Amino acid sequence: MIANIKRVVTILLLAITFGGIFVAFGFDFFLDYFKKYQKEFPLSEVNGIVVDQKQNIYVGLYAHGAIQVYSKNGDFIENWAVNSHTGLFYLGINKKGNILVYTERGNYQYEYDKHGKLISETKLKIISDSIRDSQNFYVDSYSNEFRIRHWVYPKILKNGRTIIKQGFLLKMLTFPQSLILSLISLFILIVINRDYLRKHLR
Repeated sequence: MIANIKRVVTILLLAITFGGIFVAFGFDFFLDYFKKYQKEFPLSEVNGIVVDQKQNIYVGLYAHGAIQVYSKNGDFIENWAVNSHTGLFYLGINKKGNILVYTERGNYQYEYDKHGKLISETKLKIISDSIRDSQNFYVDSYSNEFRIRHWVYPKILKNGRTIIKQGFLLKMLTFPQSLILSLISLFILIVINRDYLRKHLR
């Protein structure tokens, strides 16, 4: 009985280990797939949140160089690429409801409409600390408080309650958590099979 349980656990851990490694090193493949078919990106390295007058939620995804848009109920709407100069970027929103993207590399400000069409580009001297410090928290015109919770897997909170969270598959595709999970699984795999490894690796 114990041997059978150990065998099942070993198979599961092997699947998690190799699956996580595949996702981590095949990240560009998955990214191209999501872009091509307009699928929801995993919430990888979330940085920046703003909300428009219709309470649509815009989330900056540094790992993907993209902005992901959700409805006021947390349902995925669309995503679109931004010119982040392959670096960290910050989000803002102006009185017109257009989305502002500030790039860490080059100190640019890009203005996009609500569907990702570029409206203007401005070279800035610096990115202010007030912009950098406001990325994980936003209060909309209705006094709703939105917050990015960074833990094992990111979540978006509205007034303290989770409004955006992703399913198991998207969580497994989140980088770098997928790689970390595979390394933990590999460690557990080695521990529970240490006697077998000692015997066959002498």
